[in-house]
Amino acid sequence: MGERLVVRRDPISVVCFGLGFASLTFAILLPWWSFPTGELRVDAVMPHSLGTVPVGVLALWGIVLGTIVPFSLSIGALRHLPAATVGIVATFEPVAAALIAWAWLGEALVAVQILGGVVVLCGILLAETARR
Repeated sequence: MGERLVVRRDPISVVCFGLGFASLTFAILLPWWSFPTGELRVDAVMPHSLGTVPVGVLALWGIVLGTIVPFSLSIGALRHLPAATVGIVATFEPVAAALIAWAWLGEALVAVQILGGVVVLCGILLAETARR
């Protein structure tokens, strides 16, 4: 659907409509006044001696860098790449994040996580070779 929409609209408006309708849906299913806002003011202890940060700042970080930016980049990419290619690249994202967390942050991966990454990579390989 995004591939068809970016032909007629700019990617930012497509992102705004998509996230706006998703927000409206969740506002109906889980009303805003029931959200535990007090939890956002609690300080979280960061790993690797990074100190403490309010949970609200971490939530905002996750909203902006974990949802808005990736969704915007994916929709923007649909102007230049077919939807299948954008989907395949998006599928690789969790595997890349796990590898970065392992190499840079020293995170440990258990066998089932490594197996899952291998399955995803095999799926990407199959999807890429099947399209040719």
